[in-house]
Amino acid sequence: MAKYAANLVLIVAHFVALFALKSSPKNEVLYFALASYAAVLAINLVPPIIEWLRTACKHGILHVFPRGTTGDYKHLRTASTISFLSISLRGLHEVQEHIIAAISNNRATVHILILNPNSSFLAEREKQEGDHRIGEIKKESEITISQVAETAKRLSEMNVRGGAIELRTYDTMPYCSCVLTDTEVRYTPYIMQLRAGSSMMLRLRPKSPIAQDLAQHYERIWSKANPEFKKVWS
Repeated sequence: MAKYAANLVLIVAHFVALFALKSSPKNEVLYFALASYAAVLAINLVPPIIEWLRTACKHGILHVFPRGTTGDYKHLRTASTISFLSISLRGLHEVQEHIIAAISNNRATVHILILNPNSSFLAEREKQEGDHRIGEIKKESEITISQVAETAKRLSEMNVRGGAIELRTYDTMPYCSCVLTDTEVRYTPYIMQLRAGSSMMLRLRPKSPIAQDLAQHYERIWSKANPEFKKVWS
C-alpha cells in the first residue's frame, strides 16, 4: 500500500513541476523539483528505516560493526563479569590491560574459553581458513594460555584483593566467538573460509534474546570444557 501511495505522490509531483515550468523562474522550478524528489525519497526510505529500528530494538542490537572492525573494548574495565568464547583468542594481548583493570578495580571474574589446541576441530578449522593457516591457530591458542598465566602473575604482583581468572579448552565445533559482560555482549559468527576477524560483529544489550541465547550456549560449553588454568584472589 505504501509503495502505491509513493508512486502516486511521484506522479503528482511531476505534474506540479511541469505546471511550475510555465509560471516560475528557473531557480524556483529547480528548487521545487528537488524538494518534490526529496519528499518522494523520504516516503520510500522512512518506512524501511523505522522497521529496521523497531527490529533492532526488539532484538537488543546496539550496533553492527562492519567486516574487519570491532571497535574498542574499554567497557571491559567497568565490568564485574567477563566471559570470552573464541577459537584461539589471539587478540588477548589487546585487551589485557582492560582485564587487569577490571579485576584490580572491580574484583571481576573472568572466564576464557578457547578451542583445545590438540582438538581435531581446531585442525579442521585451520583447513577451512586456508593452507596458510595450518599450524597457526594451534600456536595462537598455546600463546593465549601462556598470556593468561602472565596476566595472573602481574595481578598477583599487584597484590589485588578479590577477583578471578580461569581458562578452559573445549572440544566441540566452534560456531561463533563472543564476549559477554554485565554491560554489553559482542557476537561474531564463524563463516567457512573466513577468519573471525573478517566477519561482521553485533553489539547487543546483555538482557536481549540473542544475548541470553549466547549466555546459555556459553554455559553449556563451559560446563563440559577442560580446566587449564585458574587463579582466584581473596
